Amino acid sequence: MHDVSGYDLPYLPFLLSDRKELQLRSPGRWLHSIRVPVFVFEGTVGGNLRSLQAMARVSKNPKVRFLQVRGANHFNVLAPTSRLVAEKILRDVGPSCNLAFSEEEVRKPFAK
Repeated sequence: MHDVSGYDLPYLPFLLSDRKELQLRSPGRWLHSIRVPVFVFEGTVGGNLRSLQAMARVSKNPKVRFLQVRGANHFNVLAPTSRLVAEKILRDVGPSCNLAFSEEEVRKPFAK
């Protein structure tokens, strides 16, 4: 979620009237400050796809990559994608991060 003010009240452990809290907790405001590779995965079925797309449009940071996972939803994308990320981390033994993910490989567990 690029802006946490879009969450339902039960999921917010602070007052919505506190503008500073809203700003500090909204990832879309801080994409420019990311200094290490970050991958944001979201399923295309429901969930926060619009938020991912909004962040992808505004981000100018080459360290942040956004991947839409066709056929996955906000919840079922987690386990297979986490496994894929872990496998790649274990194989990435060089002096710097060389992780990359294609749409094809993240979509594979959800292909019908």
